[in-house]
Amino acid sequence: MTDPDPIAEEVARIRKLFDSRLLSLVEERIIPLVERHGERADVRKLYAEALIEWLDHQQAARVLESLVEEQPKDAVVLRLLMNCYAAAAEPDKVKQISDRLLAMQPNRLDAIGPCVDAMERAGQFEEAERMFERLLALPARTLEKAGPIRIPYLRARLLQGRGRTEESTELLQETIRSVDPEDLSDNDRPQYRELLFTLSKQLDRQGDYDGAWAAATAAHEDDGTPFDLDRYEKTMDDLRRVFTPEMAPRFARADAVTSEPLIIMGNPRSGTTLLDTILGMHSEVAQGGELAASRFVQQAIPTVTDSFLPFPMNLVDLRVEDANKLGRIYERQTEGLWDGRRYLSNKALAMHGQIGFLSLALPRMRVINLFRHPLDNCISCYMMNLLVSGHYYTNNLESLGKTWMIRRRMQEFWPDVLEVPVLELHYEDLVSDQENQTRRVLDFLDVPFDDACLSFHEAEGTAATLSYEQVKQKMYTTSKGRWRNYEKHIGPLMEIVEPYI
Repeated sequence: MTDPDPIAEEVARIRKLFDSRLLSLVEERIIPLVERHGERADVRKLYAEALIEWLDHQQAARVLESLVEEQPKDAVVLRLLMNCYAAAAEPDKVKQISDRLLAMQPNRLDAIGPCVDAMERAGQFEEAERMFERLLALPARTLEKAGPIRIPYLRARLLQGRGRTEESTELLQETIRSVDPEDLSDNDRPQYRELLFTLSKQLDRQGDYDGAWAAATAAHEDDGTPFDLDRYEKTMDDLRRVFTPEMAPRFARADAVTSEPLIIMGNPRSGTTLLDTILGMHSEVAQGGELAASRFVQQAIPTVTDSFLPFPMNLVDLRVEDANKLGRIYERQTEGLWDGRRYLSNKALAMHGQIGFLSLALPRMRVINLFRHPLDNCISCYMMNLLVSGHYYTNNLESLGKTWMIRRRMQEFWPDVLEVPVLELHYEDLVSDQENQTRRVLDFLDVPFDDACLSFHEAEGTAATLSYEQVKQKMYTTSKGRWRNYEKHIGPLMEIVEPYI
């Protein structure tokens, strides 16, 4: 009888937490496990799955690529890697993995559908349609596994990509009418909501604003996941109580960490992906996207400080050597992403609560504080499927508006207490005056102007977010003042964010 493997048992326990969607517990347990046993294949696979959950597809791809070298026929690892490439808008790599999976098993539904999706998003319509025909040629029993939503959704996307907008919209509406959400499986419900958000986007472009709003609202009502607004607000209040103007200068800071992270702090749909992509075109800036490294730093604070106090009060026990350890954790988690460049960007959307301790661990970092008009920002959040990335506060206008206000207060708070350079930037200025605002940002970074930054839409890949469409075309200003199209629907939201209108 073989002895039990405690590491394998812990991996199994964390997987159960994953299955139960207890993601905060997953984070608490997996980060120490990776720090101690990151060389093990089973730990690295679990780590990659967590990184995908945290939207850090770049680091996840690096982990999975190493696993593929060791286990070239592991279909689960290949499938995860394909997801990362798809999220990072790398259709050629998606196709390569798809071909490998299909060579192993010709009728793999999960090897063809994502390939259609990636090719369509990249504008490679002929290849997307060819793969779609291959999808339709699968055996009927295999196609049944796709459910009633997936294939009509992909067909509608292809029609829209070819400019056949009315046909695409009619197909989406017909599909919605043909299904009862209550009869859908747990696997089909997220796809149903994505279809509703896609319809909302298309109706918005066609000027049917009431229809667009109704489709987005139906998606939120179908989801209904609650958001603990009180807990979130308390966390931000605690940070302000700890990082007071009197206390902030007294915190210990790293003195042996020399890397220069570039932090982009902003809300979802505030232009963080656009700015990240613009800067990623510069020879001195590596585009990081949403990196999970700050999660590792935060989870390490109690152990490193050996403090009995809860976060963020435990930062008062931070010593210089502790701050150096935290900084090295960040560097270790981003190793391989810098590509020899001076800066590595990070636009993780939890920065409102993390930037304080990061400034202690990474004293040479720089921060761009990005703002957008509250109503345009909130409406964009409401009408885009942010639910897939856990932004459940978007499910109703009250929690959306109040969360926006909490985050705005934090953005205004941090520059007064941080001892790192902070630049204020407004999305509206960036889209209306791209060259001058880009020069202003590059001056802040102390790097020369690079014309490539003005051609961001030509980037080979994009950050792994839902904003890929904007960064694949030239700068446009049509989203400015978009809220006026929905003014009659957003009374409660306008009341909440009124101080910033």
